[in-house]
Amino acid sequence: MDSGTRQVAEAGQAMSDLVGQVQRVNDLISEISAATHEQTSGISQVSDAVSQLDQVTQQNAALVEESAAAAGSLSQQARSLVQVVGAFRVNESDAARASAAPSTAGRSNLAPPAHNALVGSSRSLPTGLKAQPAARPQTAIGSTPSASPVAMPAPAAVSPKAAAPVAAGDDWETF
Repeated sequence: MDSGTRQVAEAGQAMSDLVGQVQRVNDLISEISAATHEQTSGISQVSDAVSQLDQVTQQNAALVEESAAAAGSLSQQARSLVQVVGAFRVNESDAARASAAPSTAGRSNLAPPAHNALVGSSRSLPTGLKAQPAARPQTAIGSTPSASPVAMPAPAAVSPKAAAPVAAGDDWETF
């Protein structure tokens, strides 16, 4: 009997140890599960951050394309402006005075003095000066027009005709 009691006690102890071990395994599995959930959450956050980085990168690429297109357009407009401005002749003495005169802050001194004196007034050009645009220079895109003056034919004379009388109810005038 003693041996049976002892064996029962040993079996009970083994069972208790086994229950304790199962409980420890259960706790370890719970910890692994919690760590897995935390890792899943972290991976999800990293994935969201990578997606946001991808979106920002795509937006930046689109902005770079827009900036490049705007720069190209601005360059084309600058070339066109150079061609348009190159179409005007400037008297050499006026050009020398304009380039020698110091520019004031916020104000441009690009127009010749004769033009500056006439802006906003009803006076005409001094005798001997004629304001005529020069012929538009033929330049390739990207090149600058020639600095030498271009000869231009004199403008056709306008015959001074009196305006035809306007009939009642007629909105058209003949010149």
